[in-house]
Amino acid sequence: APPAGPRPFPGPQRIFRPTSQHGRRPPYHQSQRRSEPRQAPPPKKEIIVEPLSLPAKIQITDFCTVKELAEKLTIKLKLLEDKIAQMKMNYMGNQIMESADIEKLCADFGVALEILPYEDFVFQTQVAKSGAKLTTRPPVVTVMGHVDHGKTTLLDTLRKTRVAEKEAGGITQKIGAYKLRTPEGTIVFVDTPGHEAFTNLRARGAKVTDLVILVVAANDGVQPQTIEAIHHAQAAGVPMIVAINKIDIQGADIEKIKQDLNKNNILVESWGGKVVSVEISAKNNINLDTLLEMIQLTAQIQELQAFPHIPARGTIIESRLDPQLGPIGTVLIQHGQLKKGDYFICGHSLGKIKSIYDDNGNMLNSAQVPDPIEIMGFEDVPQAGDIFQIVDDLEKAKKIIEMRQINQKASQNKDFLVEKKLSLQNLFQMVELEKIQTFPVIVKADNFGSAEVLGQVLDRLSQEKLKIEIMHSGLGNINEGDILLASTAGAVILGFNVKAPQKILSMAKMEKVEIRLYSVIYHLVEEIEKAVKGKIGPQYQESLIGKVEILQKFKISKVGIVAGCVVREGKVTRKSKLKIMRESDLVFEGEIESLKRIKDEVSEVRAGTECGIRIKNFSNIEPGDILEIYETSIIP
Repeated sequence: APPAGPRPFPGPQRIFRPTSQHGRRPPYHQSQRRSEPRQAPPPKKEIIVEPLSLPAKIQITDFCTVKELAEKLTIKLKLLEDKIAQMKMNYMGNQIMESADIEKLCADFGVALEILPYEDFVFQTQVAKSGAKLTTRPPVVTVMGHVDHGKTTLLDTLRKTRVAEKEAGGITQKIGAYKLRTPEGTIVFVDTPGHEAFTNLRARGAKVTDLVILVVAANDGVQPQTIEAIHHAQAAGVPMIVAINKIDIQGADIEKIKQDLNKNNILVESWGGKVVSVEISAKNNINLDTLLEMIQLTAQIQELQAFPHIPARGTIIESRLDPQLGPIGTVLIQHGQLKKGDYFICGHSLGKIKSIYDDNGNMLNSAQVPDPIEIMGFEDVPQAGDIFQIVDDLEKAKKIIEMRQINQKASQNKDFLVEKKLSLQNLFQMVELEKIQTFPVIVKADNFGSAEVLGQVLDRLSQEKLKIEIMHSGLGNINEGDILLASTAGAVILGFNVKAPQKILSMAKMEKVEIRLYSVIYHLVEEIEKAVKGKIGPQYQESLIGKVEILQKFKISKVGIVAGCVVREGKVTRKSKLKIMRESDLVFEGEIESLKRIKDEVSEVRAGTECGIRIKNFSNIEPGDILEIYETSIIP
């Protein structure tokens, strides 16, 4: 009997085809082979490339990764990476891209691009996400005017009214802004030290003020600082109310004030104009109620609004470094609400709110629009005009701050991502490209007659294509306010027989404001004419190579005035240019005519060595003058 269990596998078997008698396979007949139809190869599938469905326009932050850009463009990350490689860029999925490269990619895709600062992007995202609705907000008012015209008295009188109504136990603490509650509604006053601080905020792009109160004393009239305040408010495009103060004292002439204002393009309503004017006495509290009513009425016309129920957004009004508490910033909340423990981004730093104080010095747990508050929790001291924004994506905010700090360091070594401002060199080019129709200038002269003549000359130089607009005309040396106004208005400063202190020159360089100093009107006219026609010479950059102190002044017959000097720093060369500084004021700018060591003409003298210098076309030197020696090179 066969053994039980499964049969063993028989192994591979060979299958034989039938063969002929001779053991060979029968060959296919040739005709048989032909009769079989030859099969055609299967048709190739046609590859259809579907057109990309791209948005017409995208919005991104100032620092955007490859992955985020792909999401915004609604395309696959692989496709964007292929395009990046094709355009010979080097980025991976989570890398932050340069703005210039993003612009090139979007241009290649045919997509319009808008790059927003991260704060603006967060704000817009939060508004969209929450579905927030706008509500009416109180006006923010700045009081400006000439010294001793009653600006401080007006603010103090209004503040006393408010302080009398506040709860007992509150600690009065003056900060950069405060709230005033009136029967008609709340008003926020920005208490800044004059128009320079106001313009500093405007120069940094911060729109904080909704309305300017211009205080003019009825017994003193329109003064230089009044005119400056008018120009600053006009440059900012902010509505104005004129408060004619001190109407109750002897010598008050209200009609003369209105006449003087009219000469400065401020036509009040009683004279048929559009500017509201209120006659007040700040000291004796006369007509202050009417002034507050006019503020509220003007605010209603402007229809001021804010989002009250989103994470807060505001602007830094002022800041300080407390030795014990650290950096402190005064924030005017413009939208939303905040509380202790919230994270925020401000300028080049990330912070967490540790303490909140109101304008009375009371500690708060939370605050909302339109509260002016002091906040502790900044990493660094913020700058006036910085945007303050509460953030929820902490990791993204950290990356943004890191990139900003890297770019800030880069910008300290070279002009990095800085928009080129208007100068005499690029004036013709800007006109030809139709980027400007007006050429704003600020005129500073040594006396009223010179300023008037310069105004007439510049008016004559205006052309059909280009109107020369004098933003401000004043007397005396160029000051900080002139630089701030020029920076805000994009103006060039023209000085006639005036000086520019070293501090002002440094500030002008930082703000990218061009200063031109003249001692002969003809030279000013000649340069403006050349600039308008595009014939002005190339622009040069200065490199400081040494400092020289004048020890003695020698008068040598047949030679002239020679300065006996010692080189304090660096070196001086025969081909150098120089600036004569006298007590930090710029006295003269010119060239070296002769450089001698003992009696020999030399090409160079180094630090620690005495020498004789004769200055070309200038002899009014004094012992103690400092010569700043520099070389120039053409800016490509």
